[in-house]
Amino acid sequence: MIINKKIKYGMFFLLAVIIFFPLISAFAISAPYMENKTIYMLPGQEKNLRYQLQNSESENLSASAAVLEGSEIIRLIDPSTFDILAGEKKYANFRVSIPDNASIGNVYNVKLTFGTGSAGGAGKFTFGSAIDQGFRVVVGEEPKPEPTLPTPEQPKNNLIILLIIIGILSLAVVIITVNKLRKNKQ
Repeated sequence: MIINKKIKYGMFFLLAVIIFFPLISAFAISAPYMENKTIYMLPGQEKNLRYQLQNSESENLSASAAVLEGSEIIRLIDPSTFDILAGEKKYANFRVSIPDNASIGNVYNVKLTFGTGSAGGAGKFTFGSAIDQGFRVVVGEEPKPEPTLPTPEQPKNNLIILLIIIGILSLAVVIITVNKLRKNKQ
């Protein structure tokens, strides 16, 4: 009876893997580096951001890019859809523009989304996926890092220092022992 249950669960697991394996997506987004997911910009400043879209699947993909939040300061420069061949990389370029009248200290939240689906294959049922990328845009100068206190330098050769200390202690023990022996003889 236990063996039958194990076989039943094993068959169920195998069937689940076979059914859901095609749903695993190898679509990835590489975002530009941002310290703490924050960009600092001044009023009137513009900056381009480049996101890499990568298709590591064996089939072609159709990807889309859109601005979910922060459309008052960011826009997609490229067309919003990308046909990405299997194993290929494409780039989605965005432009962040801070208004001239923006006040120092204003914070804009930005959220971008990148969605996928299979390209081509008429009549084919496919699932898509979406990846969201969020960050903040702070109007103002980037804060300067606080200066760090210099750390005291460690001795370059701890073994030599240790041997000197052991030698001094050994010499002290010998001197004390010799003095005690002399006093006992007198």
